[in-house]
Amino acid sequence: MKIDLLERPALVIGSPGAIATGVARALADNGARLTRARYSGSDRKLTATDPTSAELAVSGEPSSQAVAFGSPWLMVAIHPGAERPTADALTPACAEWDASDLRPLMRALAPTLRRVVIVMSVAGLVPLRTNPGFSLEQANLATMTRLLAMKWGRAGVSVNAVALGALAGDDGPISGNLLSHTALRRPARLDEIVAAVLFLADPENTYTTGHVVNVDGGFAAGYARNF
Repeated sequence: MKIDLLERPALVIGSPGAIATGVARALADNGARLTRARYSGSDRKLTATDPTSAELAVSGEPSSQAVAFGSPWLMVAIHPGAERPTADALTPACAEWDASDLRPLMRALAPTLRRVVIVMSVAGLVPLRTNPGFSLEQANLATMTRLLAMKWGRAGVSVNAVALGALAGDDGPISGNLLSHTALRRPARLDEIVAAVLFLADPENTYTTGHVVNVDGGFAAGYARNF
């Protein structure tokens, strides 16, 4: 998929895994001025990793330091659970950040921000019985997507999410459960995930907000499950 980002600044938040790397490469190929960063929810610190090093203490208020991150027009936040589904516990696993961190992040990057894409797991839409903590963690991301879309719509900001099912190359137990109940009977390729992110990031896509796009091969369409 090709879009024209016209050298708009884009910030990709995520680990150096395949999804974050693929999304970053696609945004750059489509004209974005790219910055990659990691976010730590425990101390509310955004750290740029490429092409420059910078830190931003996220206080929940607009920050002049956002210029060090390119004053992004687009933010793509890839949750660790989308790329590496975690083993479950009764409470969500300790991740780099969670849904509550998105609100102060958006405020810190205002007023230049116009597009936000959150990448999460489809377990946030169709909970996994044997993975309640992970499902809850991801469901919070879906709910926060809708809340932020309502909050920021008047300011011209679109907030959407991409919910992933089984991923090629992931042989973990959660991904295996997802794949066993996926209509297309195969995991998602990286280019299929990237295409959904590009669709939501497209400057021509001006009236889609508060939406969660399933890139799950039909997992959420409905099957009888034993997990």
